[in-house]
Amino acid sequence: MASTTTTIWPGLLIAGLVLLAAAGPAAAMGFGANTESLDFAKSKGWTPSYTMYWVGPWSKSSWNAVEGALIKARDAGVTPVLQWYYWGDSISVNCVKYGCDGRSQGDWNAMGATLAQKVNSIMGGRQAIIIVETEFNKGGIDNWEEFDGILANHIYMMKSKAPNARFSLGFGAWGQDKYGMFDRAVGAVHMTSFQLMRASTRDTDAQISNAPDVIKSMTVTLKGKFGKPVLLHDLAISSYGGKEWLQDQVMKNILSRKGEYEAAGLTGIVYRDVRDNPSMPLNNYYGYGERHFGFWRADGSAKPVWWTWKAGATGGYVAPATSTPPSSTTSVASSGVPSFTGIQAKNWWQQVSVSGSPIRVDVRINDGAWIQMEKKSWGAYATSKPLNAGDKVQFQAGMPDGKWHWSPAYKANGDGSVAAWSGSTSSAPAPSTSGSVTFTPVKLNNYWQQVKVGGSVATVEVNVGGTGWAHMKLESWGDWTKSAYGPAGTSVQFRATPHGGATVYSGMYKTA
Repeated sequence: MASTTTTIWPGLLIAGLVLLAAAGPAAAMGFGANTESLDFAKSKGWTPSYTMYWVGPWSKSSWNAVEGALIKARDAGVTPVLQWYYWGDSISVNCVKYGCDGRSQGDWNAMGATLAQKVNSIMGGRQAIIIVETEFNKGGIDNWEEFDGILANHIYMMKSKAPNARFSLGFGAWGQDKYGMFDRAVGAVHMTSFQLMRASTRDTDAQISNAPDVIKSMTVTLKGKFGKPVLLHDLAISSYGGKEWLQDQVMKNILSRKGEYEAAGLTGIVYRDVRDNPSMPLNNYYGYGERHFGFWRADGSAKPVWWTWKAGATGGYVAPATSTPPSSTTSVASSGVPSFTGIQAKNWWQQVSVSGSPIRVDVRINDGAWIQMEKKSWGAYATSKPLNAGDKVQFQAGMPDGKWHWSPAYKANGDGSVAAWSGSTSSAPAPSTSGSVTFTPVKLNNYWQQVKVGGSVATVEVNVGGTGWAHMKLESWGDWTKSAYGPAGTSVQFRATPHGGATVYSGMYKTA
């Protein structure tokens, strides 16, 4: 146990243990989102199990918003998760000791007491969860043993004023070797929890795609070290930077592992925001990325991830039969709904009409990335992208029932008209050979390309989905790698330039 001169309230320690024991076995995993999304989510067919609301020094001038959030959750019959975020990014040893940025220990305890009293008076015997300091273990705090006692004292004080509430300690997903320093604080809470955020403004595609593994790792670490239930109290995966398909794929992977997470000790996942927030301040950690965490765009249209999340949060995610595009020669139009008509495909103008009131319509050229089309005043969907005669064109439509449908593939004739597609993509270079240069793909998935190239070459490049050639990295073990996103079925081609020789092209491959 960490040594400290801070006095712990022994009587409350016993009460805390009694509360934990009375909680019984963990319930099935629940799903939640921020309080502001509750009514919107319900209108779209999903009622969250939790609502999340942030409380901090800004709440001191008026507690009305906090009270309103608690009343809203209580009346809706959902569990409020309050992020008690007093110290925030200002936290440090000196800040806690001497005060900083308008913060002090005295004010922290006074506001904590008020918050607990609000929870007790409004929620009564109904459950509420209070996360004490999300990602507190930073700014040198994780090397200051005395803070363990200070934090424990604060939690016991709040518990005395809100005896029916459940408390959690919010760890940052780093420095796991020092988690044990906070044994007193963990002893005071009912559960532990963590936050997980990803956005292209700071993270690579590989780091974003690794989020499901991080959830498992953090759950196993916290449950294994402390033996208490674990809550993912703030999950946020951004679609900023053309990453809507990656956002959707990551969420598919997370929700498909629900049973695995439950077995490891995870009791719930609370998502940051159902809707994009275009007014989110850009001085936050992820900048523009934080404006695109939602499942719905700011214009009121749904992203692909909404249907994935709704399925998982209302009964367990099961991959739909149409989760990946068909081959270039297969039509998936079933019962004639939806139908794709009025197709135009020429340089700088692509247009299609789709029946059935789609929520979104996309186009892709030469098996490239899907590009969202704009609904025009005359009812058709259109976009303006470069396209040549002979290029391959395909459309997809996301429907109100959550299913995606793909049109057959077409060949652009050059005058705006199209014909049935047959053959390989005309814009892709044909395979060629030069000496002993060979290409052996090692791994091709939706975020990673790895190839073994035989022969002496100076550079190796990859073209994923016709988006352009990108240089690959020569790894220490001899393979060439690149992280570029392409949904399952996206075309992949490699090219290599030998020392003093002509560029050599591989055949065409597809991501798995």
